[in-house]
Amino acid sequence: MRFLLTLALVFTYLTSIAQSKNLLYGNWIKTRLTYQSGKEPTDDDTRKFEYLKFSFSQDGKFALAYNYDYKGGSFRFVLNGDTLQYGANLVHIDKLTKDSLVFTQWINGKFDNPNCLKYYFVAEPAYQKAIPLTANDIVSVNQTDTLYRASEKIYAGFKEDEGFRQLVSDAVKGLQQQTPINDHFLATFTINKAGEALGLQIINGINREFDRQFNKVFERNKKKWVPATYKGKAVNVQMKTEIRFTNYSKYPVYQRYTQLGTDAMYQGDFNLALFNFDKALKNYAEGDIYYKMALCQIMLGNIEEACSDMLKSEALDYTAATGLKRKYCH
Repeated sequence: MRFLLTLALVFTYLTSIAQSKNLLYGNWIKTRLTYQSGKEPTDDDTRKFEYLKFSFSQDGKFALAYNYDYKGGSFRFVLNGDTLQYGANLVHIDKLTKDSLVFTQWINGKFDNPNCLKYYFVAEPAYQKAIPLTANDIVSVNQTDTLYRASEKIYAGFKEDEGFRQLVSDAVKGLQQQTPINDHFLATFTINKAGEALGLQIINGINREFDRQFNKVFERNKKKWVPATYKGKAVNVQMKTEIRFTNYSKYPVYQRYTQLGTDAMYQGDFNLALFNFDKALKNYAEGDIYYKMALCQIMLGNIEEACSDMLKSEALDYTAATGLKRKYCH
């Protein structure tokens, strides 16, 4: 009898783990971040607002990405009851349902430290459904079809573990050094309803070899996409690949003014910080710097200027600016 009871308990435990894993599989988007105490991080802590996507797959792999169309780094994950381990990180799952995931990150082996971070996630389909469709999400409409612009709401996925951006990065590594004048690569293409990439347009190239290598990666991976969906149906979506570089001779100057600006910001001299950040941006356009400029403008009461800087930061794919903009700009 005792053996049967033990067996039943083990079966119940294993069933519970299996059910939890089934709920965990898929993509999760961070919607809120607090400390265990309930206090929120300050606005200068970019973890508060940055886009964060966790992905769990049935083959036991976990991926973390800071942009909606990034694949992110891949790790193995282990779920043991209410404890989840991925890489060197250990978290306690406080809540897990079909649409909601809440966990607490440990500090020194403890989950009850007031400074432990608590993450709140929403399942990606529910997150996307809550985002309103705007005119900016549509590239074109004709009598038979609509072409959407890639965004957090609607985008195509890439099947390979490395991710399309990483494949491009590996292929063009070092080639931008041949042409120090042009520091901005921009290409667009369409992923159709069948998950095939079409219509590549290199809008702003770097040099002939760089552009040729990008085209090779594109052609090799044309059929390795997962089509975008909207309201449960596959749709055509325009994706973009944007890569920025800086002249190596300018980078030390950029770093120096960035550090001077950051030091001034944390010392409360926001005007001096803005002066140095502006000098840094003249050498290299970086979303993080525009974000810090926005914080300085907020502290000076210049909300309109802050919102302008947030838009510039967002345009450079700095996702924390989107969250900050939602708080201050209407």
